[in-house]
Amino acid sequence: MIKFNFCLPRSVRVKLNSGCQYKCKFCHQEGSAKTLDADPTELMKALRILKNSLGFYRVHFTGGEPTLYRKFADLLRLTKRSGFINALTTNGQFQSEQLPSLEKAGLDSINFSLHTLDPMLS
Repeated sequence: MIKFNFCLPRSVRVKLNSGCQYKCKFCHQEGSAKTLDADPTELMKALRILKNSLGFYRVHFTGGEPTLYRKFADLLRLTKRSGFINALTTNGQFQSEQLPSLEKAGLDSINFSLHTLDPMLS
């Protein structure tokens, strides 16, 4: 008899917005200055369902550029209070002074997306 051991995902990736500071040729956002923010109330409803019914415990925020999300620190506080581990993928183009407040709000890890050091390719 063959037995399968399925491992359910426990992490969810959330695209918070479509805004970014750049016009990278490889990105489908194409430097959209217009930001279409995810609704925080609807987002929290969905995250709570994933946590309570499927055991998700980690949320990874992406974008566009997630630090451009208007209430990012507030969202981090909400997800942290709900028991999530919070991660962020960023292009790193935000004020470094924001880091302590993001950590205090509940940010656990950061992934920097660095695609090139050549300005002609970005």
